[in-house]
Amino acid sequence: MLNNSTQRNFGLDVIRSFAILMVLIGHLIPDNTINKSLFSMAMIFRGFGVELFFVLSGFLIGKILIHLLNKGLNVSNIKNFYIRRWLRTLPLYYLVFAIYIIIYKFTNPPINIFPDFFLLKQLFFIQNFDIRHMHFFNQSWSLSVEEWFYLLMPMLLVMFCNNKTKLEHLYKNLIKIIIFIALIRFFYVLGFNPADSDFGIRRCIPLRFDALLTGVLFACLKINNKEIFNKLLNKKFLIISFIILVLIIIDFYCLYFIKNPFNNLLNLVFYKSFYFTIIPFSFAFLIIFFENNEFINKKLSKILPIKYFFEKTSLYSYSMYLFNLLVMFLFDVLFVKFYHSPVLISMYFISLYLISAFVYRYYEKPIMRFRDKF
Repeated sequence: MLNNSTQRNFGLDVIRSFAILMVLIGHLIPDNTINKSLFSMAMIFRGFGVELFFVLSGFLIGKILIHLLNKGLNVSNIKNFYIRRWLRTLPLYYLVFAIYIIIYKFTNPPINIFPDFFLLKQLFFIQNFDIRHMHFFNQSWSLSVEEWFYLLMPMLLVMFCNNKTKLEHLYKNLIKIIIFIALIRFFYVLGFNPADSDFGIRRCIPLRFDALLTGVLFACLKINNKEIFNKLLNKKFLIISFIILVLIIIDFYCLYFIKNPFNNLLNLVFYKSFYFTIIPFSFAFLIIFFENNEFINKKLSKILPIKYFFEKTSLYSYSMYLFNLLVMFLFDVLFVKFYHSPVLISMYFISLYLISAFVYRYYEKPIMRFRDKF
């Protein structure tokens, strides 16, 4: 969900904007809607948006860490990496977390959210192991996956890259780890078949690292294996990825309308396991295309309204992600079922943009200026 204000790439701003807009649109459609078409659309948008964020985060963090590896990873620059990451993610996370506690206590007085160290789990990003989290600060689940990834990734790279030869072959080890996690997820599904695939698989921290590692893999190829990376920029990979995404959307949509004996098998084998491998790779090809496409970065970026919209949406995306359900809650209190009104939906988006812009300028940006000292 993160962005960096320096050395911006317009194509990646567009990608990040698409990701947050998909999440916001997906959240607008309530889970209890009786319209199956809308519900399937919501699930697709939410799922795709977060997966795109995961791969993009892995790609950007991967580039930072691999550049550090090439220079020589040591205790000092690992420490600075952690400080910079946590100064970017934690201050806003804990601010929104505190707001949630205040609002929750005022609106739900009979419900105790403090037993069994529940709030401590939120503080240390292990809330994904507690199903009650899905009813409190729900969107923080993806931050739980990302924060643990940020913590463990430098250690993983040091373990696999203690000399220059191993660094050149890092991409092979990353592929092996991605395959290993995908197989673990597959056999976990076959063995236990969790009924709630959202809580049991999608939010399960160790089973989701492969999405971010896919981004790291492409970052590794871009920096250390340029010949392979340049081949991946071939448009045929983009077209194949786009076709895969379209087919998944169509198939996912059909699952809610077409009943046949293969649905259960498909749901078990694909949507609970291989889906979480195929989608990140498809998005990775999309990311490198947008990052390197000349028309997007040199021509489209010259159109000022387009540049302004995507750059600002990208900059505000972290605030928008953390605040969107809070703003939606307030709109739902003030205007019952506001999502039925195009005017109120427009007001919701404008309000969210204004709040996020304010938070970015007066809260996030000063912290990032301090972060730049490390």
